[in-house]
Amino acid sequence: MTCIVKNRKAEFLKQPLVVNALNEVDDSADADWPVQERAYCSVETGTGREVYKARQVHAEVSAVLTVDWSYGLSRITEDHRIRVTDPMGNATIYDIFHADDVDLGNHTIRFGCRASVS
Repeated sequence: MTCIVKNRKAEFLKQPLVVNALNEVDDSADADWPVQERAYCSVETGTGREVYKARQVHAEVSAVLTVDWSYGLSRITEDHRIRVTDPMGNATIYDIFHADDVDLGNHTIRFGCRASVS
């Protein structure tokens, strides 16, 4: 088993259910996404092997985030976002396309993501 350095802080944000005057769900308010879980992660972008594999399923994937498994993180779905803070304090928000429990062993979860443009 290889050791993956998880040196970035990740906050898993839940999409708020805001209803407008027409009783439609309004998801435009990015700042109001509450934090549901926190963990440390590693980020692989660009031409890495894991990104290449993830693109075979979802062409939009530009990054793969790897975290240690926990029950709370296993419940993260595509209606969440991930705010990743690097060691210098710069934050990037990622939209989730899929989450995979690696080898179904409840040790590691990989999230196929794309950097958000909002």
